[in-house]
Amino acid sequence: MPDMNEAILLFLRHFGAGLVMTVLFVVAYALVTPQRELKLIREGNAAAALAIGGATLGFVMPLALVMSITASIPEALGWASVSLGIQLMGLLLTRVVLPSLPRDIEEGRMSAAIVQAVAGVCLGLLQAASWVP
Repeated sequence: MPDMNEAILLFLRHFGAGLVMTVLFVVAYALVTPQRELKLIREGNAAAALAIGGATLGFVMPLALVMSITASIPEALGWASVSLGIQLMGLLLTRVVLPSLPRDIEEGRMSAAIVQAVAGVCLGLLQAASWVP
């Protein structure tokens, strides 16, 4: 078992890597959506905040599970890439089923944001449950 100083350094390394991966996810997600979530959020659009928040939770849940099991940051990065791909595919699928979703979110319709957020969270939970070390 590592001593306290070593444990703190390991924690900071993993926590920092998790934060970086999460920020990269948010940037990638914002780049592939037709609406500009961050701009909309700054303007007070709660639907945009809910939509990107749900997707981010869906990304972080499997990442947190993997990081709690593995000490390998490269392995966590690999699984983060899988999670990113699944979240982006989920986003595209919701747009196929509901083509007006981006416009609805831009216009602040919470029902559209709830659908997108729930899809992201569900995908994240399924990923976390499916990961087998």
